[in-house]
Amino acid sequence: MAGLATPAIERELDRIRSLDLPELRREWHTLYRSEPPKISRDLFVLALGYRLQEIERGGLSKSTRRKLRTLAKASRATGRVGSSLGLSLKPGARLVRGWRGRTHTVTVTEDGFEYAETNYQSLTKIAKKITGAHWSGPRFFGLPAASAEPWLAPDITSDIVNGRQPQQLNAKTLMRQASRLPADWAEQRALLGFR
Repeated sequence: MAGLATPAIERELDRIRSLDLPELRREWHTLYRSEPPKISRDLFVLALGYRLQEIERGGLSKSTRRKLRTLAKASRATGRVGSSLGLSLKPGARLVRGWRGRTHTVTVTEDGFEYAETNYQSLTKIAKKITGAHWSGPRFFGLPAASAEPWLAPDITSDIVNGRQPQQLNAKTLMRQASRLPADWAEQRALLGFR
């Protein structure tokens, strides 16, 4: 855990790694205060390790939780999930677009967008409502195209999941680097401070 782990957390993680499946299910019930899901032992260990560290150090930020809820809704609706780390709109932001002599204003909300006193899950639906034709909503409102971020190297992902990332690397710095992240895994390691 490269400088971030306390001895107490390390001991707890070691203890969790040593538990069998029924014990992991009991631990889940204790830490999450809910019925355990039907998942593999390895996933239990990862989830419980995450939960311990979340309790000790704090969880995800409000904006990250909001982004995850939005991605989950998109996944349920379309069966696909696309990430747009380069596009981050905060609730309360207003998008303004002139179309055929009228000014259209959209407000970003916690759960999507509001236009003409109606809530929408996507800008594309609003653009279609305004124009009557299919448009890319972000493009219609003049937002930058979401770049296709390269996949993070598997060993980096594993180190992050297991808490072995460099001390200076946290969710905020990773999000800041995401749009500049090279596709080459060795370059990713160097940029993010892995050796």
